[in-house]
Amino acid sequence: MEIRHLRYFLVLAEELHFNRAANLLHIAQPALSQQVRLLEKELKVELFTRTTRKVELTPAGASLRKHALEILTNVESVKDLVARVATGEAGRLTLGFTGSATYDLLPRIARAVTEKMSGVSLVLRGEMATASQIEALRSNAIDIGFLRPPISEEFHQRVVRTDYLSLLIPASHPLAGEDSIDLAHMANESFIQYSPSADPATFTIVSSAYQQAGFEAVVHQEVDATSVMVSLVAAGLGMALVPNSVSHVRVDGAVIRPLSSPIIPMNLVAAWRVGNDLPAISRFLEIVDQEFPVGA
Repeated sequence: MEIRHLRYFLVLAEELHFNRAANLLHIAQPALSQQVRLLEKELKVELFTRTTRKVELTPAGASLRKHALEILTNVESVKDLVARVATGEAGRLTLGFTGSATYDLLPRIARAVTEKMSGVSLVLRGEMATASQIEALRSNAIDIGFLRPPISEEFHQRVVRTDYLSLLIPASHPLAGEDSIDLAHMANESFIQYSPSADPATFTIVSSAYQQAGFEAVVHQEVDATSVMVSLVAAGLGMALVPNSVSHVRVDGAVIRPLSSPIIPMNLVAAWRVGNDLPAISRFLEIVDQEFPVGA
């Protein structure tokens, strides 16, 4: 059944006059009659009763009229949806966020996309370790990941912002009231840190910080999730080097303080697989640039 046959049928069903319907359709009356007969032949029913004086819908024709209207309305809706998906105005995006970005970046991105890409359905996955995001990007389980570089050349990447390594310490610690802390003063403390298998980039940065401070850290426990790390520090089981954005995780018993030395920047990037040409990605990245302008 062709869509144009349904359109011809609906115009004739409305006019109940072949000449008027043909004029509205900008085709010859014999051509309209032929197309209607083809439709009736395909459906194996008569859709109209025709006499020299009038044209009327049969019960089968009346039934088809109702459903044809629904079909054509759906066709137009699908055409509109496909066009919007092609321009990135509709569709679905799945995003992954590393632990330190889950609590401040995720809600900010979600608000911006909801306001500016209302036709796009978002799936948000927080507390995803970098290693998990890399695998999810490779398998298309997520479209864009927010994680710590370096990453391989199989992914595009764009710097979203620069964080700085800070010290998360129990609120009861004697230095918890300081404005900033020299890491070298913490040489005898126990530390909690991200697992190297879960977040190799942050692990490398943290290891470098210990080295620059002139000591080898005593690691009490390794964790995969930022929320777990904050809870363990709040419980007094150690301290941790974390991005300053972890300050958005509010837990009684733990405070975060900037390091006076060493001062170590750590980029957060948006990454997506080379070859993933989902149109919504381009529009999404425009919004990220608006929310996090370079140099701001």
